[in-house]
Amino acid sequence: MLKNIDKTIFLIIYFFLIEIKQVKINFINLVNFFKQLKLIPYFKGKITFKNKYLNNFLQINSNINNKNIIKNYSKKDKIIVESLINHPLYTLPNCIIANKLREIYNLECIGIVREGDIIAESIMKSFNINSVLKLNRGNFFLRFFFYIKAIRIIGFSRSIKWLVNYKSNKIEIGKNVYEHYVRNKKIPGPKKISAPFFKYFSDALLYDNQFKKIFKNVRISYWVQAEHQFIPNRILFQNALLKKAKVIARFGVKKVSIRNYKNFSEKNSNRSGYNKKLIKYLFKNYKHVLLQQANKRINFSLKKKIGNEDRLLNIKLKKKKIFRSKKELCDYFNWEINKPLVLIFAHELTDGNFNNKWNLFLDDKDWFIKTLKKIKKIKNVNWIIKPHPSEKIYNSKINTRTIFKEMVQDNDKNVRLFPEKYEVKNFYKFISVAVTSHGTPGYQYPVLGIPTVVCGDSSYYGLGFNLEPKTQIKYFKILSNIKNIKPLTKEQQDRSKVFWYVFNFLGKAEIPSIYYSDIKMKYDRKKFWKQSLKLLKKHNKYKGNFYKSFEYQLKNNNSNLINIEKFFKIKKTKDLKNFN
Repeated sequence: MLKNIDKTIFLIIYFFLIEIKQVKINFINLVNFFKQLKLIPYFKGKITFKNKYLNNFLQINSNINNKNIIKNYSKKDKIIVESLINHPLYTLPNCIIANKLREIYNLECIGIVREGDIIAESIMKSFNINSVLKLNRGNFFLRFFFYIKAIRIIGFSRSIKWLVNYKSNKIEIGKNVYEHYVRNKKIPGPKKISAPFFKYFSDALLYDNQFKKIFKNVRISYWVQAEHQFIPNRILFQNALLKKAKVIARFGVKKVSIRNYKNFSEKNSNRSGYNKKLIKYLFKNYKHVLLQQANKRINFSLKKKIGNEDRLLNIKLKKKKIFRSKKELCDYFNWEINKPLVLIFAHELTDGNFNNKWNLFLDDKDWFIKTLKKIKKIKNVNWIIKPHPSEKIYNSKINTRTIFKEMVQDNDKNVRLFPEKYEVKNFYKFISVAVTSHGTPGYQYPVLGIPTVVCGDSSYYGLGFNLEPKTQIKYFKILSNIKNIKPLTKEQQDRSKVFWYVFNFLGKAEIPSIYYSDIKMKYDRKKFWKQSLKLLKKHNKYKGNFYKSFEYQLKNNNSNLINIEKFFKIKKTKDLKNFN
């Protein structure tokens, strides 16, 4: 009893320390807020930014959208569009999508931004989204109330497994807290519930409560949201589905795919995933023409770019060496050339742990550690571990290399890290099998004829071109017998090619007015708005293939967007039915 009292006192002190730290953060945010604005107009009630290109963009965009003002909405249902990530490349595509929904269905559009995000609010208003709600952390007493509630719910004897499985009225509070802790503390695979968990848990409860209050009496027809991870994104997303809203989820920035979520059972489906009925329909009816399109692009779009997953983050890639033969590779590692080579693709351990419906392991760290333990014992195969390139960006305290150094000894000669100075893109020529938990290699390497083992749900799961064990025991059995895995059949490779083409080309359409630049927070604001202004002047009608493809998806109630310009061009038909 006394021990629990001591722990409670410690947690309350921790809360007050966090609150004090937050005061400093709030002050910095306030200073940054005013740094963006011209102060004299602001105190006269007018928002004018110091960035002239941003001001011009907002003015022109307002003029474009004011021509299409809807005075009388057909229903009381609302379209909600969120922008909780403080970057215009998050806000702009969401607003464009919401604007198209409003045009089609004649429904009022309401925005949600973080309190103080004046740029996101201004962008929304330039799209004639004049009702903008501010999501905030509540006042001190409300935060303290939910913090005490978090202590009462969690207690002092709960496990991480209990946390991950904890739900409140069907909302996965525990998963949200776990992934938020891992990302923000940069500590994947925590073994026990420490003080920060209580704070994040209370934040999750607060946002869940705030959502339910704001939208208690609001009928939501469509909810536009891109990111589904972390606090409060996952909570808002699941609450929207629980209110029977259709969630329109964008994947990508300029070239985008769109997932239409229709019910709560899809809450953990990957937003980059495709309706299996759609892929099977395309394979059955348009196999040959889609294979032709895929084969045209594989040499450049896959073979030359494979392994550059970090290009979205604008990492400047240094020129690297390549292994010219399997012999050269084996000589580098001092391996026998007659043993099979297996390439294991590790994940960035703080991102995407719960982006799919299910996995054989708790998270990506759990998968990697247990995989390493197993392969160390399998001596008739040479194993190469490829760290994820974005580890350099997220800077996790625990990553592929730190785990490898801790677990792999000098005498484990058949297990080695992929050398940093070498390219991975031509590695498919030397390996027998690829292994990933749920990453992009699961659909890339089968295209190249490489059998690939995956460990759970993914955007390509169940489409007939992977080895897909249903339990950890079956997974480890596959690893033990990996040298006996047979090459892919032609049909399996063809299936993977069709999916690869759909995923990268047919299932995406370009928003022409979006200037794609750095998605990191420290982007060049002057350049971004200057280039965005140029594109807006050029594409000032918000019309074209993307909008037609999106409208086609909505009117047919399809789960996925299909680029109709590409589809109708390769097959002279408009028979693209409802696949649900």
